[in-house]
Amino acid sequence: MKHAILFLFIIVFCSSDFCKGQENDPADQTVYLIGNTATRKFNRTNLESLQKYLSEEVNPFTILHLGDITDPVQSGERAGDLEILYNISNGNGHGRMLFVPGDKDWNNSGRDGLKRVRELEKMAEDLPGGSPVFLPAEGCPGPAVVDISPHLRLIMINTQWWMHPYDIPEAPDSDCDNLT
Repeated sequence: MKHAILFLFIIVFCSSDFCKGQENDPADQTVYLIGNTATRKFNRTNLESLQKYLSEEVNPFTILHLGDITDPVQSGERAGDLEILYNISNGNGHGRMLFVPGDKDWNNSGRDGLKRVRELEKMAEDLPGGSPVFLPAEGCPGPAVVDISPHLRLIMINTQWWMHPYDIPEAPDSDCDNLT
């Protein structure tokens, strides 16, 4: 069986004046990285602990889910699992969630990978209480650029797009900004 390795490059930019530690100043933005929640035994206890911790966060924060979001085999439960993930940040007016698809989200590099990624993106867009961001959109490779504060920019690239052996958005039928 062929196994794909997910490479995700996250480039963080901040102004040189702001990157210095400020002992008494509140944080401009805190970024939490999570991922690989697409297991058959969805560990809700850990996510509930994170949600409880973040419910008391007073500064703005972003949770970046680094892929393998939901189990593609349990497609009937994917929307529920996605809602649990989204609710980690939704209970606090200071937070937001960003999703980047991983190899499991691409159907473990299977034939329906692009279809599964687009379905997952649609489910993310349909969540109640706001619209989480699924980047890069439409199964595109990226880069997707998000300014999460005046001093912090995320640049996300979906490298699974290059490794996926089946259908991917390609020219001339693609709305992707970049394909090379």
